[in-house]
Amino acid sequence: MTLTRLMLLSLRRFWRTNLGVLLGVALASTVITGALLVGDSMRYTLSQAVDQRLGDIEQAVIGGERFFTAELANNLAPGSSGIIVAEGVASTPDGKQANNVTLIGFDIAFAELMGVPRHPPPEVAFPNNAVIDQLGLGPDDDIIIRIPKPSALPIDAALVNASKPSLALRTYVAGGVGDASGGRFSLRAEQTTPLNIFVNSNWLAEQLEQPGKVNLALSAEPIG
Repeated sequence: MTLTRLMLLSLRRFWRTNLGVLLGVALASTVITGALLVGDSMRYTLSQAVDQRLGDIEQAVIGGERFFTAELANNLAPGSSGIIVAEGVASTPDGKQANNVTLIGFDIAFAELMGVPRHPPPEVAFPNNAVIDQLGLGPDDDIIIRIPKPSALPIDAALVNASKPSLALRTYVAGGVGDASGGRFSLRAEQTTPLNIFVNSNWLAEQLEQPGKVNLALSAEPIG
C-alpha cells in the first residue's frame, strides 16, 4: 500500500475529525487576521488623533494661572510659540451656551506648528467644528466668551475670595478651524473632542491686562 493511498483511506475513514480540524484552523486564521486588522486600524486612529491634537508639538511649558513673557516663550527653542489658554463658557445672543470651552490666543508660530490657516485680527474668533455645531454658528455670528480674570494670587491661596471675577469678551465668527487644521488642539489625555475657540493672542493679552505675556509655551524642538 502506497503512502498516497494510505492518506486517502485515512481521510475517507476519519473525514469528520479531519473536517473539524480544518474548520478549526480556518476559524483561528480568521480570528487572528481580524485581530491584526483591528489593531492596525486602532493604531492608525490613535496616531491620527495625536497628530490632530499636537501637530508638530513635542514639548510644552505650562504656566496655568501664571503668565510669563512671550519673548521668553519664543526664545525657549527654535520655532517655539507662546500662546494664551483660558477655560470658560461661550454663548450666543439667542441663549445657546457651550461649557468647558477653551479660548486660545495664538501667534504665527503656533499656526506653523499646528497648521492653523491664519493669524486672526483683533476681536475675530475662529471656533472649531465642535463649537460651531453645538452653538449653531455661522459667518459673522456674535459669540460672548466668559473666562476667569487673571489674579496675582492663586484662587486656593489663603485670604483669597473664591468667587473669582470673570471677563466677558464679545467676538464674531470669521471662519472655522477644521480638525486637520489644528481645531482639535489639546494637551489633555482624553478622547472627547475639545471645544476650542481661536483668537488673536495680542488682543486676548490686552483684554486680560497681561500685555506681552502668555501662559503656555510650545515647541517642536527640545526646550532648554
